[in-house]
Amino acid sequence: MKKNKSQLTGFENLRRPAEKRLLERDVDLSNMPLEDINELIHELEVHQIESEMQNEELRQAQLDLEAARDKYTDLYHFAPVGYFSISDKGLILDVNLRGATMLGMERGKLAGRSFSQYRFDIAANKVERGS
Repeated sequence: MKKNKSQLTGFENLRRPAEKRLLERDVDLSNMPLEDINELIHELEVHQIESEMQNEELRQAQLDLEAARDKYTDLYHFAPVGYFSISDKGLILDVNLRGATMLGMERGKLAGRSFSQYRFDIAANKVERGS
């Protein structure tokens, strides 16, 4: 399997410190019996497979998280009601598309504005800018 450039960089970032730690252990395999070397190779192969399985689980968890985020984003931004995230100081942090439409402004221009400057008349279905 070919690795892209970012995967190689990540691999190299892990490999160098791992090789340094290995050198610090000063393990001499030259006098180790062949049976022990074969057992060691088997353990390394099992560990490699376990690592590959864990990586696949992490990739799947990341995909699931991205799908949940996208679903939340769609539900939030395209909801038929206005949603506003307000700071403890009463400033608009975020607003969905319906909320921005209600205020008659672009979403990007609402961030940092005081929420209290708007008056909502639910019965008349309108928003007025306060003084």
